Amino acid sequence: MPLFSCFTGFGFLEFSSAPSECEKVYNALVNGYRDPRTGTMTIDVSPGTHKEAQVYAWACAIAAARVTLLRAGNELRPETSYELLTSHEEKFGMTPAPNDTVAQRRAALRAAQLGARGPRYEAVWEGLRAIYGDLLVAYRPISTGEAEAYPPNPGEVGLFLRPDAVAKNVRILTAATRSVGPIYAGPTYAESNADNATSLGDGGIYFAGQSFVGDGRRLARVRLPLSAIDPLNGNLRVSVYTAVAATLGTDDVPGELLARSRPTSAEVVTVGSSLVDFDFVGAESQVLLEAGKRYVLVLEAEGIGGGEVDWGADFTAPSAVGNAVLWNGAEWSPDISIAHCYRILTGVSMKVRYENWNRSRVETRLVAGDVLVVDQGNWGLVEKVTVLSAGGEGSERWFEAGFRRPHSAGTHATTGPVPLWSNSKRHVLVVVSAAAAVDVTMTEKTNALFRRIMRSPTTWAIVQDNLDGTVGPFRLGATNGSPLGAVPVEAITL
Repeated sequence: MPLFSCFTGFGFLEFSSAPSECEKVYNALVNGYRDPRTGTMTIDVSPGTHKEAQVYAWACAIAAARVTLLRAGNELRPETSYELLTSHEEKFGMTPAPNDTVAQRRAALRAAQLGARGPRYEAVWEGLRAIYGDLLVAYRPISTGEAEAYPPNPGEVGLFLRPDAVAKNVRILTAATRSVGPIYAGPTYAESNADNATSLGDGGIYFAGQSFVGDGRRLARVRLPLSAIDPLNGNLRVSVYTAVAATLGTDDVPGELLARSRPTSAEVVTVGSSLVDFDFVGAESQVLLEAGKRYVLVLEAEGIGGGEVDWGADFTAPSAVGNAVLWNGAEWSPDISIAHCYRILTGVSMKVRYENWNRSRVETRLVAGDVLVVDQGNWGLVEKVTVLSAGGEGSERWFEAGFRRPHSAGTHATTGPVPLWSNSKRHVLVVVSAAAAVDVTMTEKTNALFRRIMRSPTTWAIVQDNLDGTVGPFRLGATNGSPLGAVPVEAITL
């Protein structure tokens, strides 16, 4: 309880139940007039005397100077300032919320001040505690084992070139839609070579294949000459594998599975010869067939019923670049004496008009073979395409490319450099209560803190606790009132 006395005046002196600075100095001065041996006063400083008034005046002056210095020191520190609170906020680029108290503003400044210590764990934790208090549950960096890279392979969608490389920058004027249809006749051993067939189905062989060499484009469709003696039911598929062999092109057998086609109804295989298409749809299935690299396509007939399906093959004088392969129930058996016929169609294309990204510059002209990164600012749609053909003049310039993703009119495209490659090794989770995870004010303060304290590659998410030591995953219809973002897609143990 504050005590009123001549030592506790308002203004520059502190109002507190503890002895004031003035009283401390007064007592020290009075004690200076005591005989150190006897403890008796050597001068009369009793209340009302001239000497006592002089000592009191000295104490007030000294205390005022000391309190002024202490007050000035407090104003220098953001966490204790008052008069200079606004100035400190301006220095840190902070704007307090309308309802923030002085204590909250000081706490935010304290968190900002910790940013100078860098993204050390204790600095981040103290900064978050200043924002969330007891609502903060955990600060959880993603471990190396949990991290994922996008894209999985560098250069898959970006261009890694010298920074001073001369780039062509264009704006696409036509909305691009994906997958208009396969347009390249890729690796082929024509059906006209067939003089016999490999039978799959009731004979016990359900898997047969043929190795081939990639052409540097993406897999879109496999077309096989198939026939049936009796009407079939069920589904057929084609899978593409990397080739494993001691002698490439002679004893190639399937290695790693790369892609599987959509199931094709066996009913389309007619009695007599027919060309049957197997489509590879989606970014995962339309794999890049690297130029010069060997692959094996495999026809899967395990799911058919009603009879056998015959795959046209050359049994007389096979001249394909690869070998046939059969599954005998236990292992793959390569066979160079025959060659299955096939047509692989790669790439999808569309013609779009374009103009210079900077229309004040000399007209940019794309030519066949140019490699463009399209929509590099949108990680959900960015892709790398090769210009297949180009032409036109002025506003009617156009180019043709194989788009696998849709793009709006006005999208930017460049020949690079675009060093696009990222991973979640520098991703962190701020785990808080459900209410705090969707609090706009706290979110803004956290983002401001992390922009100052974190290194540039670091990304973060503010998510809610599941109350059981985990966060996520987000599920439709079971979000407990929290939106996607507050509940992460992945499940993480804290």
